Amino acid sequence: MFIDSHCHLSFPELKQRLPDILAEMRAAQVVQAICICTQMEEFEAVHALALEHPQLWSTV
Repeated sequence: MFIDSHCHLSFPELKQRLPDILAEMRAAQVVQAICICTQMEEFEAVHALALEHPQLWSTV
C-alpha cells in the first residue's frame, strides 16, 4: 500500500487523463494521493477532485 504525497491532478493535461491515472494508481497499489495547489485560485478545482474521489485529498 502506497500514498502519493504530492501530485497535481488538477493540471489540465493530467485532469484529462484522470480515469487512466486512477486505474494506474490502483494497479501500482497507490491507495491515496494528496493533490497540491500551487496558488489559492486553484483550490476550488483541487478540492472538487477530492470531493469526487474518496482516494484523493486536497491541500493548500
